[in-house]
Amino acid sequence: MRYIVRMVVCALTFSALSNVLGAQETRGSIEGIVRDTSGAVLPGVTVEARSPSLVGASTAISDAQGIYRFPALAPGVYDVSATLAGFSPRKVSGVQLLLGQILKVDIALAVAGVAESVQVMATSPVIDVRQNAASAVITAEVIDRIPKGRDFASVLVQAPGASNETKAGGYQLDGSSGSENHFLVDGLDMTSLRTGTQNNFGNNTANNTPTNPIRTDFVAEVQVKSSGYNAEYRAATGGVVSVLTKTGSNDWHGSAGTYFDTLRLRGALRQTLRLNPSDQTIAENVKTKSADYTDWEPVFELGGPVIRDRIWFYAGGVTEVMPSERTVRFAQNGTTGTFKSTDKQYVANYNVTGQITNKLRTRVSALDRRDKNGPALPAIEPDGLTSNSTPANFPSPIHTDNFSDQITISTDWVASPKVYVNVTGGMLKYGARGFGAGTELRHSFTGSNTSTTIFPDIPASLRQLNGYVDKLSSSTTVRDDYTRFNLNADATYYAAFKGQHQIKTGFQFERLGNDVLTGQTQPTITLNWNASRSTFDGRQVRGTYGFWSTTKNVVTVGDIHANNVGVFAQDAWTISQRLTLNLGIRAESEDVPSYRAENPGIHFGWSDKITPRVGFAWDIAGDSRWKGYGSWGIFNDITKLEMPQGSFGGQHWITYYYTLDTFDWPSITCQEGRPPEGGTCPGTFIEQIDSRHPSNDANNNLIDPNLKPVKTQEFSLGLEHELSSRMSVGIRYSHKWLDRTIEDVGVQVAGIGEIFRIANPGFGLAEHTLTAICPTCPDQPPAKRTYDGLEFRLVKRYSNRWQMTASYLYSRLYGNYSGLASSDENGRTSPNVNRYFDGLYQSFDQRGQPVFGLLQTDRPHEVKITPSYDFKWGTQVGMFYLIEVGTPQQTQISEKSIPFYPLGRNNLGRTPMFSQTDLFLQHNFALPGSKRLNLGVNVTNLFDQDTVTRLFTTPYRDSLNISDAAFFAGFDAVAVAKATTAIRPDPRFGLPDQWQNRRTARLQVKFVF
Repeated sequence: MRYIVRMVVCALTFSALSNVLGAQETRGSIEGIVRDTSGAVLPGVTVEARSPSLVGASTAISDAQGIYRFPALAPGVYDVSATLAGFSPRKVSGVQLLLGQILKVDIALAVAGVAESVQVMATSPVIDVRQNAASAVITAEVIDRIPKGRDFASVLVQAPGASNETKAGGYQLDGSSGSENHFLVDGLDMTSLRTGTQNNFGNNTANNTPTNPIRTDFVAEVQVKSSGYNAEYRAATGGVVSVLTKTGSNDWHGSAGTYFDTLRLRGALRQTLRLNPSDQTIAENVKTKSADYTDWEPVFELGGPVIRDRIWFYAGGVTEVMPSERTVRFAQNGTTGTFKSTDKQYVANYNVTGQITNKLRTRVSALDRRDKNGPALPAIEPDGLTSNSTPANFPSPIHTDNFSDQITISTDWVASPKVYVNVTGGMLKYGARGFGAGTELRHSFTGSNTSTTIFPDIPASLRQLNGYVDKLSSSTTVRDDYTRFNLNADATYYAAFKGQHQIKTGFQFERLGNDVLTGQTQPTITLNWNASRSTFDGRQVRGTYGFWSTTKNVVTVGDIHANNVGVFAQDAWTISQRLTLNLGIRAESEDVPSYRAENPGIHFGWSDKITPRVGFAWDIAGDSRWKGYGSWGIFNDITKLEMPQGSFGGQHWITYYYTLDTFDWPSITCQEGRPPEGGTCPGTFIEQIDSRHPSNDANNNLIDPNLKPVKTQEFSLGLEHELSSRMSVGIRYSHKWLDRTIEDVGVQVAGIGEIFRIANPGFGLAEHTLTAICPTCPDQPPAKRTYDGLEFRLVKRYSNRWQMTASYLYSRLYGNYSGLASSDENGRTSPNVNRYFDGLYQSFDQRGQPVFGLLQTDRPHEVKITPSYDFKWGTQVGMFYLIEVGTPQQTQISEKSIPFYPLGRNNLGRTPMFSQTDLFLQHNFALPGSKRLNLGVNVTNLFDQDTVTRLFTTPYRDSLNISDAAFFAGFDAVAVAKATTAIRPDPRFGLPDQWQNRRTARLQVKFVF
């Protein structure tokens, strides 16, 4: 009941604002010119757009130039009809309007008595000849027929230049990383405030599957813009993804059923490369049995009229229950037990749409999700039974629950034939709560002390394998809540001056927040057996048995808010009805908050973020069958909270290092790191490292006073041709480059730790990073990323029982910086604080030369095909096939714990060619009326291919430790390592260590009406 009250109150509030505010990508437009058969324009014609499957009808009157417009239509299939006294009516049937499209539908009327009373035209435009953005729209009828995951993001690979790259941290669009896109649902930004990725609000524990609350069952359309998008779109250096959820209509529609998945439907186990737990000089490939699980996902949806032709509703719900279990025998005491865990997820998606008048429509949508996650299960060895976990820690009481709530209100108002206004406002809140964390100091093993050859004097009772911990983790999430409030406004004015103008101006406001208290409450003692510490002052130090470290108060705490404001103006100027120039400019004001009130944050003013964007769309023949288009634009980023949280006082992390001179590790109870604070701290103190020294300390501010926002540019050209009323082909070239980024640029300071400047690498504070301590050291090279892509594409819309999308992409991704998510760190999503520039070493090879080359998600050739076909007897089959070149691999060594590429990029070649086939098969059994029973199976990686996707590229387990001057003068890394007894070879070097995911299958059964 509280959700209904909330929706009604918000709907009334935002309806009152509908005459002043606006939104993004929740509708499409149809416009055109009405003429007589001689070509003369006809003013005063009544034009109606009516959808058989949607709600209501819209009418417009052609103006003095014969132009009519429907600026705000829900995506769907329309019949567009025109009537005028003295002329025979005319209808254009089957006009398929996709999300964000501006379709040109011209109509010719014949004098009454000359033509049929109603002439039906069965064809409609396929190509949008008004816009220059490279985009794709995946409709519900296609989503229902192709292989997919359970959330909307699984269909994004259908878009131009789109790929799902683990190393890119998510979905990569035209070379951008997974932290550079914006995800909007019903007009509300759902992008993760912290990482900039698609927001999954947590993972399922049993099979570690991220699931967005927007299930594909509830999706009407997904639109992906890869390049060329207008100034109205807020900052994104990647792409823009807009999702429109289903709505109700005058007809009752719905479904009820369930999805089912289980371990028994999965393919063969994948290998894991590891060091032998008892002898770490041996590399081994092992297969570890997954926990046994089942996944039931009952789902329902229902839509229909509240008041016919006026108010409609839609509601959908999911209850996912995933029990899992594992039987283990603990090696520590020989006891055997079966442990169980159950994840539960509840999702409700609902909306109400009201056609208040013919010119005013309001839509209120909401989404609520609750995750109740079960505790972790004991780890298991390859024999399928033995566990090296600590028996006393199981059954584990530790678990984390997640929640998210969203509400969006959008109102469209056609104020006059020349003025259209929209308002979209919304609020998103999501977060986590942890339970059951430990309350005691714990010891953790890095390396093993079981070798009687290396450690002959250690008693058997104190010997443990690598990865052993003796107590529960004390880390917990008291709260970690994120909020976003959006209010977006735009108004469009249609004018005639040397052509037709669609002038759009807008205002966008965002208030974001984070209230967080997470981390450990007790120290963790990490025991590094048979290892030496590479110190920041150039020493290699170890004790009799290695070294140990302690951390305490590794926490994240803060309660912040910040405001971002954007304004834009753009003009779509159509000249002679064939050439449209899209001219726009955008400016933004942004605040990056500090997690400590006494320290300053960052403010980017309007002049810092001015981004012009221009493009053209050319209806080459004037018949909407050939379109040439192109664009150029500048794009900034909206800073994510990962950087201020980690570098502006939100996170605290100090580590103290000591020599390990005693095998009696339980006696190490160091509380605060240095006596006399508490506990026993045996051994010789080595150094203290502050890994989160605040960069915005008011007394030593390390933020560049001339800091500039992240900036990219792009240039694109394309050509599209309509082969038929349902099929088109196209070619697109895209060139994108990075002008600058923001990163934490580090310097290692003995006795303190890593000190980070927040700067633009290669500029200002981040140009001469080591000059003060190393006059002969070179300057920091700037961040560089350049993408070039040439794509060929064929699209066959669904008709005659089949559809298909096929593409070939030839591309190159080059530089030293992969983006806000780091492919150099296997897809780490820590925008602006990844490990690209934590030390100057990272930008140079062993010859002292800057390292530029092919980035780790460069795939020069990629082919994607997604066809589907409906057989007459009710069986439907869909397929997704992908084949692409493997990714570059390169040797990586560490210098003072900072990784670098001694032999440059791509010296180890590429991983093997990657291919995968996914299949979706379903059958519909007809029932009385329009009802049907649907049975289906969705299979990912149908042939269970296990292609190698990554090599282990680190030849040594320890860091080099040479002087700065010697490093940049040039050296032989292998020779230095061999000459240093503390540097241990890693036997995993050069071996495969990641493989293609195993086959999965999901069954479905639904009753549809």
